[in-house]
Amino acid sequence: MRTRKSLLHLALVAGVVFQAGTATAQSATNQTAATGPAETFGGKGQVAISSDAVLSAQRATMSGVSGGTTAIRVAPALDYFAMESFSIGGFAGLDYTTSGDNHSTRFSVGPRVGYNVILSDLVSLWPKSGLSIASTSTTASQTNGTVTQSTTNSDTNLALNLFVPIMFHPANHFFAGFGPFIDTDLSGDARTTVWGGKLTIGGWL
Repeated sequence: MRTRKSLLHLALVAGVVFQAGTATAQSATNQTAATGPAETFGGKGQVAISSDAVLSAQRATMSGVSGGTTAIRVAPALDYFAMESFSIGGFAGLDYTTSGDNHSTRFSVGPRVGYNVILSDLVSLWPKSGLSIASTSTTASQTNGTVTQSTTNSDTNLALNLFVPIMFHPANHFFAGFGPFIDTDLSGDARTTVWGGKLTIGGWL
């Protein structure tokens, strides 16, 4: 009789343990399923495809003479996460700036590295830095009376590129971000430094 009671007690304990284990496993599964999009971004082996863009306009009037400057930048990029959160990649950039009758076109290409830091289930910080070779062509026009003369100069520079966007991940495999950037020439006859805010949008595989 005692043996039957002991077996019954043992069966009850085993049942309780089994139920507790099942509940724990189910809870772990639910937590995994609840992982946010930002927490799944930056895994080893992922490929991120993006495009950075900048549009700025400035207009000024002085002594009755008005003038404006408009700048457009487009920079498609591809980044591969060789390790968890650490990315290596490359980008190409096209910048066009016009100011009155003067305009310049700048084409750049180069490698970059980055590191993604998860801030929440929807937000991360993905700073990136790189080097690029940039070729700039500038055309300046000057009018004397009825005669307009245009002069075109070209220059090639090695540039340092820094971009620190805050990334928003509204859904898996999609992101958008905005943050400060600075591009500064390290070589060349006419060195320039450009800084401001830049938008990036893309997705990952």
